[in-house]
Amino acid sequence: MNLPKGCIEYNPKFQNTIDNVISKITNTYSKYGFQHLDTSIIQYIDELSGAGEISKEIYSLARAKDDQISSKTDYALRFDLTKPLARHIEENRFDITFPFKRWDYGQVFRGERPQKGRYRQFYQCDFDIVGKENLSLYYDYEVCSVVCKIMSQLKIQNFTLKINNRKLLNDIFALLQINPETSILIMNLLDKFYKLEKNVFQSELEKITSTTVTNKLLTLLNDGKGTKLSDVKPLFDKANIDIQNSVGYLELTSILEFATEEELSKIEFNLAIVRGLDYYTGFVFETYLDYDTKLGSIFSGGRYEKLIEADNIKYPGVGGSVGISRLASYLEAKSDKEISSRNGYLVNIITKNNTLLDKVNSLRENGELVSVVELPFKKALKVAIKENFDKFVYLNDQNIIIEKQVT
Repeated sequence: MNLPKGCIEYNPKFQNTIDNVISKITNTYSKYGFQHLDTSIIQYIDELSGAGEISKEIYSLARAKDDQISSKTDYALRFDLTKPLARHIEENRFDITFPFKRWDYGQVFRGERPQKGRYRQFYQCDFDIVGKENLSLYYDYEVCSVVCKIMSQLKIQNFTLKINNRKLLNDIFALLQINPETSILIMNLLDKFYKLEKNVFQSELEKITSTTVTNKLLTLLNDGKGTKLSDVKPLFDKANIDIQNSVGYLELTSILEFATEEELSKIEFNLAIVRGLDYYTGFVFETYLDYDTKLGSIFSGGRYEKLIEADNIKYPGVGGSVGISRLASYLEAKSDKEISSRNGYLVNIITKNNTLLDKVNSLRENGELVSVVELPFKKALKVAIKENFDKFVYLNDQNIIIEKQVT
């Protein structure tokens, strides 16, 4: 018997890693004022439309075989947590106080090709800020701040938060006199910049636009690596593109007004950050580990200004999502003991001993993690070591309780 390809069952060790990661992430969300909203895994398929390339990966649901009415439904499994949020806000807009700050955690499903760090079934843990009619650009910065804070909490120092702005891309296309149809083709190609060989990318770009435009875009892509926000304009000056009056440029660099020096050291401009979802309209970002970029983005998102609308009122939002399964895979491979340790007691009880049982109950009442086994001494100690317990408790030959530090 085998699982479908790309699906996962998490063993206790890996699930423990996930649980610890989630705890740190959601604790950070809460400190920034976000509240927990849990949305349904099953949604109407029409509500999940307009997702760009992701639309091809949506899992639709069929009715049970014994249903005599139809073998199909209008339902689908959610592919992210943002679309369900949009539906929730539209349905409950009169009861929500704006700006509405929420976080959500759960599994999402995509029919993509499985590979390292990419699954068809995986956890996401989102945070979003949604306003009514308008939403301050401060929240674009706050998204960056939350990501940097979480990475710090997880003790991941070597990462880069790569950001862009879709309005800036549209301004560039307008300045280069590129028509809307070609702009969409270029944007889709930009999203694949790091997945294609350089010569293949250039060849594909030359097929859809002029040599002049190709050379300008390649200058921005190749010379723009590691570009800090304060150096964005000089980069465009080098490509002879005047973005001084670009709304997208002004929105992008607004982050400079709020970010700390430490946060800015992690933030870079990157023209290839586009995000494949059609609902993004402005600021977009992806977060990569500096020494494992092939793992893919572990934190991504952006601003969406037209996703939610009701009674001719728009509800703009901005937020991010972390791929928990991908991040946990990295942390488990890294064998970060602080993340994966159970930080508790393993107590070995061979025969009933009231004093030892009292100790177990006392530890649990004090909030300690305590697991009890009934095994020969050597086997019990091996369990304590393998399961990363801090302490091993047992009775010696004189029925004296021994508490041993596990090393």
